[in-house]
Amino acid sequence: MSTLYDAAIIGGGFSGLMVAANLALRDGPDHDRPHPSLFWCDETGHKGGTAYTTREAHHRLNVRADGMSAWLGGGADFTRWLAAHYPGTYDGHSYVPRMVYAQYLASIRLKMATALGDRLVCDNNRAVAVAQRHGAWQVTMAGGTAIRAKHIVLATGNPPPADPGWPDDPRFIRDAWRWRFSGGPMPDAPHVVIVGTGLSAVDMVLSLRAQGYDGPVTAVSPHGWWPRPHRDPVAAYDDGRLLAAAMMQDRCARNYLRAMRTHIQLAGDDWRAVIGSIRDHAGMLWHALPSEEKARFMRHLWGRWNIHRHRMAAEIHAQLESDAALTVTAGRVAVDEDGAVTIRLRGGGTKTIPGAAVINCTGPNYRRMLAGDPLLSSLVTGGYVAPGPLGFGIATPVVPGLHAIGTLLLGERLETTAVPELRQQAAAVATRIAAAL
Repeated sequence: MSTLYDAAIIGGGFSGLMVAANLALRDGPDHDRPHPSLFWCDETGHKGGTAYTTREAHHRLNVRADGMSAWLGGGADFTRWLAAHYPGTYDGHSYVPRMVYAQYLASIRLKMATALGDRLVCDNNRAVAVAQRHGAWQVTMAGGTAIRAKHIVLATGNPPPADPGWPDDPRFIRDAWRWRFSGGPMPDAPHVVIVGTGLSAVDMVLSLRAQGYDGPVTAVSPHGWWPRPHRDPVAAYDDGRLLAAAMMQDRCARNYLRAMRTHIQLAGDDWRAVIGSIRDHAGMLWHALPSEEKARFMRHLWGRWNIHRHRMAAEIHAQLESDAALTVTAGRVAVDEDGAVTIRLRGGGTKTIPGAAVINCTGPNYRRMLAGDPLLSSLVTGGYVAPGPLGFGIATPVVPGLHAIGTLLLGERLETTAVPELRQQAAAVATRIAAAL
């Protein structure tokens, strides 16, 4: 009979790593209790997920270093690591290159792997199915091999973007990050259109300029807004509970927005402080919304929430604002079968850009997480998990021994993609598993 692992972790990004690290190092690297046996699979080679695979120094964290400890309750762990490895270069107020943060995560992985020794097995294949067999979980890999585990951790991270269906032409880049990681050539075009205006779009603008492209760039999204810049320091604001209570008085998207605006006025228009104060209550507030109000929030407020909640460093924002050849437009991009690029402007009208290159930065296709993934589809078909609200990801598993973390829980939690939420979830999952072993 094959080895029975204590836990199988599926996904090699931040979430999967920190579940493994919390299991291996929860009592310190020298504790006397036996270490759990872990099977950790990731088809991308355990490189840390899309966010931390980049090796371009201009791709920065969008949170200051002092908020980026990988450990729950870790305080200044990351800033201490920076002081030891980059003395005098960064401090707690720095928006550090993500490739530097990847080195920090690699140091945690090394400690975890050293602690576990041969009780850690890493596999670079894709998990395609999970099912219960004879009192344990069975994970089937793409090559047909299978392993058994007492616990399963679903830490699959972000899904790929939707395929826009553009013609097969080097001018049309369907997946911005796949293009960057593959070392693809710069677009050979007199004009570049970027579809999306989120943080990935910001990264692509920076990459284009860093590699010498000085032509016109037009970024297009339905709302036409860049993420807002951070302002440091943010004023203290401790009325988050009062704001949450005001929202809960009328559980609808309109009242949530109204209450937020009222408290921003009370805080002297420092919206950053107000949004920060509500962060710990976001999951509860989201759960309280009826399904039709969740859908209304997604239609009308999701984009607005994201640009205020997931901000960028002020210096990066200033760089974009000073780029005279960069334009932001509200609308939608269409590429016809002949390769003609047209922007359908919000409010009416169109703009055709001859010979333009187009880069897809629309972000993860959250609505297709289940349909596009054989592993998740197998879990739904087997009755082990249910689809999440509005079709986003899955509902929190209730079958003993099955755990989920991160983006998969977007429909239930709304805020579940950033390090502060992920480190909390990783610690909680590891604690549940450890208590059951």
